[in-house]
Amino acid sequence: MIEQRTGFDAVDPERSAEAFRDLSAGKVITRERFDQIQNDMVENPVYTTLFRNHEHFRAMYQHLGYELVFNDKRHFFFMRELSNSEDRDYNRNAFKIQVALLIIGRYFAQSGRDLQYLESPAVGLRENDIAAIAKDDEYTIMLRSAEFKEGVEAAFGFLRNRGFLFETGVNRYIMSPAGMYFLEKLVELYQEKIAVTTEESENYLVLQDSDGT
Repeated sequence: MIEQRTGFDAVDPERSAEAFRDLSAGKVITRERFDQIQNDMVENPVYTTLFRNHEHFRAMYQHLGYELVFNDKRHFFFMRELSNSEDRDYNRNAFKIQVALLIIGRYFAQSGRDLQYLESPAVGLRENDIAAIAKDDEYTIMLRSAEFKEGVEAAFGFLRNRGFLFETGVNRYIMSPAGMYFLEKLVELYQEKIAVTTEESENYLVLQDSDGT
């Protein structure tokens, strides 16, 4: 009879340690990663370990004071402290991620390209895109506000190191599934804000008309 392994015995300790190192460093773990040698997306074994032993890791991290979060829409994991509202490093890093993603999304949209092409290895972001962002004064101010003192290269490196961007070549990047998910959330929030502002403006005009002014 084959002994059924459960709990810690069922998990590869090297994969477990790698997962915790990445997650505790603020990195997202996606189902696939980009392999520059194969020039294609390949399975991420760290994700597979987390997915197959989800309950084990969820309980273990909870005892350590963390929440293991699984996004089933874009298939990635990330970790956050159970009480992080006052964590300055957590909030600062979240702000930096938002600013960097917002700049990429805004630049790409204003260049007339659909945001979905950001995750396409055939398109993505290239050297000329990085140079264009670096030359833009508004983006420079935004990057500085997020403490990217070295500019767009630092922002791209920050996103890459945390799994929001995949490097596909020299000065070439594509958005990871996690990066696309959070970028889409930022776009939704922006659209909701515009809708509210438009509604408030329309209501104001109606009131003005009713007053005869």
